[in-house]
Amino acid sequence: MIRLKRLLETQLIKEALPLEMARNYVSIKRNPEIEQRLDSVLNAIKQLPNAKTSRRGDRIAVPYEAKAAIFDPRGGVSNQLENVYNQLSRLISKANQHRGENYDTFTMPNIERLVAGQVKDAYGRLTKMSKFITAVITQDEVKSFISRLERRVETDASGKRMLVGSNGSRPFDDVVTQVKQEAKKKIDALLKLYDEIPEVRQFRENKTKTYYIVFSKHAYDIAGMSTNRGWSSCMNLYQGINKHYLQYDVTDGTMIAYLVANDDLNITRPIARVAIKPFVNTDDATDVFYEPEEKVYGTSPLTFLEVLNKIINNVQPGKTGRFKMVDTLYCDSKRQVTKYGTSNIEQLVANMLKRKQVATTTDEVYYILDNYAVYNNIGTLQFSDADKLYVDAPSADIDFSANIPESDNPTYCPIQFKRVGGLRFKQLASFDNFPEQCNRLNLASPQMSDFTGCPTAISRLVLRGGTITSFTGLQGVQELIIMRSDDNGTVQSFNGLPKNITKIECLTNDIDIDVDLQDLIRQLKPLSLQQLTLTPLIINAPVKTSKLKTSFDAAVAKTLSTLDNPESPTLGAAAYYMTLQQILNDLPSLQEICNIHRDDLKSKIDALLR
Repeated sequence: MIRLKRLLETQLIKEALPLEMARNYVSIKRNPEIEQRLDSVLNAIKQLPNAKTSRRGDRIAVPYEAKAAIFDPRGGVSNQLENVYNQLSRLISKANQHRGENYDTFTMPNIERLVAGQVKDAYGRLTKMSKFITAVITQDEVKSFISRLERRVETDASGKRMLVGSNGSRPFDDVVTQVKQEAKKKIDALLKLYDEIPEVRQFRENKTKTYYIVFSKHAYDIAGMSTNRGWSSCMNLYQGINKHYLQYDVTDGTMIAYLVANDDLNITRPIARVAIKPFVNTDDATDVFYEPEEKVYGTSPLTFLEVLNKIINNVQPGKTGRFKMVDTLYCDSKRQVTKYGTSNIEQLVANMLKRKQVATTTDEVYYILDNYAVYNNIGTLQFSDADKLYVDAPSADIDFSANIPESDNPTYCPIQFKRVGGLRFKQLASFDNFPEQCNRLNLASPQMSDFTGCPTAISRLVLRGGTITSFTGLQGVQELIIMRSDDNGTVQSFNGLPKNITKIECLTNDIDIDVDLQDLIRQLKPLSLQQLTLTPLIINAPVKTSKLKTSFDAAVAKTLSTLDNPESPTLGAAAYYMTLQQILNDLPSLQEICNIHRDDLKSKIDALLR
C-alpha cells in the first residue's frame, strides 16, 4: 500500500480526488484485451502533431485552438439576436414548405451556432452565414416564386417570353431580374441585422486561444470525471445516483477526454470533459469502436466536440457497420452508432429521398434510420418525417422498433426492412412495404377487415379498434391483445388465428366481441391456447348487444336456474364464474381462463358451497 500511495502522490500531483477515494479505482485490473484496445487508440493519438505523452503513457495531450466560450444563452440574449433568430426561423419554415427534387430542406441552427456563424447547409456541410441566408431566401423568394410565375408565361409573335396578367404583359426576363433584385435586398437587410448582433460582434472580436485535449485511460481520471470539478453530474462520487457505473467504466474500457488550459496538463483545473465509450460491432464482437458521448460537461468552445469526434474517428480508420455500447456502461446520449463505408452518404441519401429513389445498400438504410428517425425514451424508433421515406431495402437485415407518429398518419408502411422488432400504426390500410418479420405489431383503428396479404410473421398482435371480420392472413402469432380504443371497434370472428397461438387477452369494454359463445368455443378449440382473458365488463356492459354478451347472459341464466334463490347477487357471480369455467372445460388445451374478478368470485363460490 505504501508503494501505491507513493505512486499516486507522484503521478497525480495536486489532483482534486482524495487519495482514499482514488485507491478503490486505481487498484482495479482491466482485462488484457480491453487494455490492449485502449493502448491502440492512445498510441494512434500519440502520433498526432505536437501531442504530449505522460510518463506512464496513460495520458495523451493534443493541442487545440479555438475561441473561448464567451456566450451562454441561458443568461439571456439581446433583442437583436432574438429578432434575427425569429426572422430566420420563419424564413426556413417557408422555404421548407416547397417539396420536390429541385428543393432543399434546411435546418434551423441553434443559438450558439447562429452566433458563431457555424451553420450547416441542406447537405449537412458547414457553410458561411451569408451563403446559408442566401440559399434559404432564394428558395422561397426566387426559385419557388419564378416556378409559379412560369405557368402564366406565353411566347409572343417575336418569340419573346412574356408574363401575362390582367393588367397586360411584361417580358419575363425583366420580371425574373426584378424578383432576384428584391430577394437580394432581403438577403442584404437580414445579413446587416445579423452583423449588428452584439453577441456576434463579441464572438468575432474574441481571440483564438490554445487549449489541450487530454485523452486518458487512467482509472483516477475516469472515476473522478465529475467529482470536485467545475461541474457535477450523476457520476459524482459523493452524491451521484449513477456512480455505481464508474467501476464498469474503468473495467470495461471507457476513456475520458478533458479540455484544459495549455499550462494545466495535469488536469487540476479542467474546463470541460467528455466520456468516450466502447461500442461493439453487432456483427463482430471482436470489433470495437470508441465514440465520444454527445454531452459535454463544463464550458467549452463550440467546436470542442466536433474536433474531439474528428480525432477519434481519424485514429480508428476502416470501421464500418452498426456498433452498440457495451451494456454495462451508463448511456448519456446514444446506445448505438453507425460507421458508413460510403464517403458521400449524406448527399447521396438527400438526393435519393428527393427523387423518391430506392435505397439499395445497408449504408443508405442506416443513414435514413440515424437521420430521419429518433429513439424515444423506451428505445422505440419514431420516424420524424415519414413522408420522406420512399426506401425499400429488403436485403438489409436490421432489427429495430418503429412507431409511425399519428401526426404523419400514413396508411401504409413508409419504409421496408427485412426484420423489425416492432411496428405501430394508426389507420393502417394495406401491408405494402411490410417487413418479412415483425415481432410486435400494434394497430390502432385499422382500415382493413382481415389480414389478407400480410407477409409478416408476427409474434404479438395488439389491436385497438377497427372492425375485424377474420384474422385470416396472420402468420405465427402467439399472443393476441385486444385493448381500449377511440372508435369502439368490433371483432366479429376469431377465425383465421394460427393454431400455435397460446394467449388471447381482451382487456377493455370498448371492443364489441360480436361472436356467439358456442361459436367462440368452436373457433378457439383448434388452437393451442394456454390463457384466455375476458373481462366481465365486456360480457355485462349494458350498452353492448353482441352475440357474445347475449349468449353469456343465456348461459348465466341457465346456470342460475339450477341454483336456489337465483336473484342472489352472490349466486349470480357464482353462475358467471361457472360459465367461464364451461369454456375452460370445452377447451382442453387451455390451462388458465382469467377475468378481473376471478379471485373474488372463486372465494364467493367456495363460501357458497361450504
